[in-house]
Amino acid sequence: MKPPANIEKYRAVCSGHRRAGYHNREENETPAPKLKRAIRADVPEIRQVVAEIKKKYPWLADTGDAGNANLSKIFSWLQDNDGQFDLPSVKVAVEVLLPELDSDPKYVPSQPPPTPAPPKPEQEKLESWQLPLTASKQQLHKASPEALKDYLRRAREAQKK
Repeated sequence: MKPPANIEKYRAVCSGHRRAGYHNREENETPAPKLKRAIRADVPEIRQVVAEIKKKYPWLADTGDAGNANLSKIFSWLQDNDGQFDLPSVKVAVEVLLPELDSDPKYVPSQPPPTPAPPKPEQEKLESWQLPLTASKQQLHKASPEALKDYLRRAREAQKK
């Protein structure tokens, strides 16, 4: 008898060595896949649950290809975990699948309202002889002693505020 071209395979078969799974029927038989439970939900119910989920996760895609992919992932998870399509079950599914879910490409996060500008201090009503708190050096040199005393008193009060 002439040896085959693949001599290693011939030697392995002749010497009694078998490759794992080569001749073992038990290893080749895989268990039958577990039948998934059918989940039924009406379109209005799906929309209502998705709207509730969007309140917590506004960036989550719910339309287009990304939305269909997200719904498929959620339904698949619910089937694998014997869930049903109701709000508590879908919330759990979304929490678990959060890293895998697609975001809405059109979503723009809302900006917080701008902080109001601090109120401007009221302009003081000055007498004709009084100096403004923003007086220049030249105005201070020309001022009377009474005007300078008044200016210093109002400047100190303004610093305390």
